[in-house]
Amino acid sequence: MIEILKTLNIKGEIAILNLKSRTLRKKERQALKNARQLCGKFSIKHGLDEKHPEMPEKVKRAMAIENSGVKAQEKYEEFWGLSRFRKNNLRKELRSQYLAYAFLRGDAYITIEEKRYTKPDFDRIRDIVSEHSEQNKEDIRVVLQRFEEWVQSASKVE
Repeated sequence: MIEILKTLNIKGEIAILNLKSRTLRKKERQALKNARQLCGKFSIKHGLDEKHPEMPEKVKRAMAIENSGVKAQEKYEEFWGLSRFRKNNLRKELRSQYLAYAFLRGDAYITIEEKRYTKPDFDRIRDIVSEHSEQNKEDIRVVLQRFEEWVQSASKVE
């Protein structure tokens, strides 16, 4: 029962982080689209051809906004800020959550990450594991000892 509670709680956190990632990606796309419209760029599907010899009305309205260049720059900065946060911070946290979840389920590290390019943040994973073990009143020393063995087996993979 304790194992089920631990994994359900961490699965919920992983689901929330995935939802945050999807939401940020939507906001990124919207900011990029707005910035491009403010600059007078528009998607290829609205390109100029025989049927559509002029720019779309949305693009014309966006370009007519006063200081559209400054606003476009702000939107590009918003896009890059969201993108960096999602790729640098959120991905690392999701990876740590997934690896902690795998450890709590009893999966071997090699089965989770067969190929990797960067070393995981084992300190953060240890914090997540100890946090979920404390919530379920499990002997933390036993869990951390198992975790250290898990980390040693992961180090052999390199």
